[in-house]
Order: sequence, then C-alpha cells, then structure tokens
Amino acid sequence: MVYHLFDSPRLGLLIALLIEIVLFLAWSFTNGRIRKLYLLVGPVLAGLFILIDVIVQTNREQLEMITCRIVQAAEDENAPGIISHISDNFLLDNGFDKMMAARAIETKLAKPLIANNNISNLRVTRAEDTTGQVEFKVTTTLDPKSRYALIPVVTTFWRFDYARSDNQPFKVRNMTMLWLIPGIVGQKKSPINVFTYR
Repeated sequence: MVYHLFDSPRLGLLIALLIEIVLFLAWSFTNGRIRKLYLLVGPVLAGLFILIDVIVQTNREQLEMITCRIVQAAEDENAPGIISHISDNFLLDNGFDKMMAARAIETKLAKPLIANNNISNLRVTRAEDTTGQVEFKVTTTLDPKSRYALIPVVTTFWRFDYARSDNQPFKVRNMTMLWLIPGIVGQKKSPINVFTYR
C-alpha cells in the first residue's frame, strides 16, 4: 500500500493551518458567536497528522531507512548487516548472485577498509508497492590501515534497486556504482561493478 500523503506531514500541517486560519477569522468576524472550542480543531488536526506520520512508514521512508542502514553497516564493516538486506533474487548483469555477493562483501570487509561514510543526496526515484529505486552519494573516509588508504577520501554515487513481496521489507535486488570520483572513473552511462571493478 502506498501512503503518499504521509511521506511528509507538511501537507497535513498546511491543511490544519488553513482550517485554523478560517476558524479564527470566522470567530473574529462573528464577535465570538462561534464557540472557542472550535479553535482547537486546527491544533488537533496538526497533532493527528504528526501522529499518523510517526505511525505509518511509507514505502519511501522504508527505502531511505534501509539504504542508510546498509551504508552504516558498511562503515561498521558489518558484512552480515549488509547481506541481511540483500534479496535472495539478487542478480547483477554479469551473473553475480546473492551467494557470490555475500562472499565478496565478507572478503572486502574482513580487513580494515572504511573509517567513516557520509551519505548525502539520497533520493528515492521510485517507491512502488513491490519495487523501489534509490540514488545517493557517499563520501567515504578510508581507514588508514586499508590497502586503499593512499587516497584518504573517496566519493561514490550509487543506485540501489529494491524489491519485496507479501509486505515484507524491501531488499536490494541490484546495486550499481554509477561513478567513483566524479568525472574520473565511471559515468552514469557506464556503471562500475563494485564486486569486480569492471
């Protein structure tokens, strides 16, 4: 189920504000003939929209949250934390499946690699009931003990494709590094396979 209205409480708060303004003006122009109790309608509606926003997790919010968890798990060098969010149907163009991806992630994170990940420009480009897509940028400070530490900071741009079934949480079906260090390695037209770097 898609809850577009609750992706953000802003629309609900705007509706509550407009209702409150109309009620306040009506109360003012009728010299108080409208009961003051009605002036609570706006704040009550605002509170209701905020409560619903907290309770209802939209597809968009779930995709953002899972993406942030994966990036955090990479920073923590927590391979199982990443693998738990990979779909059983994970498949890259070159035939890399979930098992091969899991082995590659475990191997890469077995040695010191990442000191810090800073995620930015996170944008959900598709949030449907069964599929989703997220694009984001990560600025990574490499661990000084890493074999890649000659370049202390690396910027990458990613696209994760998600899928789910039967109202289960979204899982990554495909991950693509669109570029590594903008303008130097990779372009949006020729993405990099993060597992083989080809």
